[in-house]
Amino acid sequence: ASLPKRAREAVKVRAPYTIYKARPGKKDCKVCKGKGVSGRIALFEMFSMTRELSDLVNSGFTEGKITDEAKRQEMVTLREDGVVKALDGMIAIEEVMRETV
Repeated sequence: ASLPKRAREAVKVRAPYTIYKARPGKKDCKVCKGKGVSGRIALFEMFSMTRELSDLVNSGFTEGKITDEAKRQEMVTLREDGVVKALDGMIAIEEVMRETV
């Protein structure tokens, strides 16, 4: 529910949600090595270079001002992107929680 509207629309699954997780006892799995995922899954966090962001960058910005602009643009955070991918079964939720803040 806290995801920006366009991120909520991108989620393919609906309630009741299935949370996929790694099986720690399967460390001997040659495919995933106990992580519950094969290969690499990228998590992304980005927002557009708007006129407002350009003005911030050119006027001596602070981290707080950049954060405010990202929220105004409804930027999806790394963790939010990871949760969406976990709900889609692409990655284990433990990986998302461990790798994002």
